[in-house]
Amino acid sequence: MTDYSAKNDRREFDRYKLEHWDSLSLIHGKNAYSCHLVDVSASGAQVEVDARPPVGTLVYLQCPVGGAVPATVMRTFPSGVGVQFDDKWATAAFWYGRMSRKPQWAEI
Repeated sequence: MTDYSAKNDRREFDRYKLEHWDSLSLIHGKNAYSCHLVDVSASGAQVEVDARPPVGTLVYLQCPVGGAVPATVMRTFPSGVGVQFDDKWATAAFWYGRMSRKPQWAEI
């Protein structure tokens, strides 16, 4: 697990881990990759995924309930990517759709 304690001071939004987050995909071009959400904030997320689109690439995080939210790849990791959400309204709709399923939130 990554230690975020040194980074939290410079982050604008708190990050959260979500328990029981299922059926999430990263869409890159015409390809969809199953992925795991490591953590999320109001401005972005870190996902574990086999695909590593280049920094600056437009991707979508998609789930069956909340639809898809546009994001830009900001960094890559050996296990996945960090993305910044592009559209605050699409992001709000995405989380609202997911929260209707009552995920377990844990602030980190």
